[in-house]
Amino acid sequence: MTTFRRAAVVSVSLAAITFLAAACAPSADVQEKPTTDPAGAGCDVDESALGAAAASEVVTDERGGYCHLEVDLAQVEFTPLEDVRAGTWASETGITWSDEAPALDAEAIEMSQRMSAEWVVGDFLDGPAIELSADDYSAWIESTDLIGEDWRAGYLSEWNDNGSTGGLTVTPFTTPLVRDDAARVSQIALSPSSTSILDVEGRTFVETCYDVTAVYHGEGEAAFDFSGKACSTFPHDGTTINRVLEGTHGGFTVTDESGTVIAEEQDS
Repeated sequence: MTTFRRAAVVSVSLAAITFLAAACAPSADVQEKPTTDPAGAGCDVDESALGAAAASEVVTDERGGYCHLEVDLAQVEFTPLEDVRAGTWASETGITWSDEAPALDAEAIEMSQRMSAEWVVGDFLDGPAIELSADDYSAWIESTDLIGEDWRAGYLSEWNDNGSTGGLTVTPFTTPLVRDDAARVSQIALSPSSTSILDVEGRTFVETCYDVTAVYHGEGEAAFDFSGKACSTFPHDGTTINRVLEGTHGGFTVTDESGTVIAEEQDS
């Protein structure tokens, strides 16, 4: 589970956090900027095999082109409004849950769940960071504009010191994933786990968690099963949900065809 952190509490490590969430975005400073073809043009995919995703664009990097995916919201269920939790966070006591109705209206809550599903597919599972080297992943953390500034140093420390993404992305693959304009991941399924509205020292945040399964595709028809949970937290500024993620958490396991674990992270 994650925690909230103010700018004044920058010494708190990401691993000690018990609430919040964050996401991934490409950066021109990490490597040569990939080129893209819009609206799925050029993708060589079987749409029926993607699950809760759709072809978005062909991204071309130094290894060739792959079909980047976006969420297919028609294939995703949301946490019912009556199951959305409300609580208050304090540094001394953590989260105190309330029986009162959430402070946000149904539209804002649904928007936050949509935004979280978009992050899970487009950034966490299939973002540009999932095939970076260790050094390039550090540089990506330093430069991506989707991480709240209060969280950047914590993510960087967690990666450099512990080799953990802190739930920000799937751990970068050391085995090359497919190119030839194919999708790197398919059979994506998202199941709602929880949605929580939290008041943190007068600010409102929405945390959404999904249980996630998927299959990654390596070169030579290699396949890797993914199973885990992905949680993101977005701030609400009083008017709308802002897509600047204020922390992430989640645990996952990636196994090869023999069942051998090739990557895993425990939920913090």
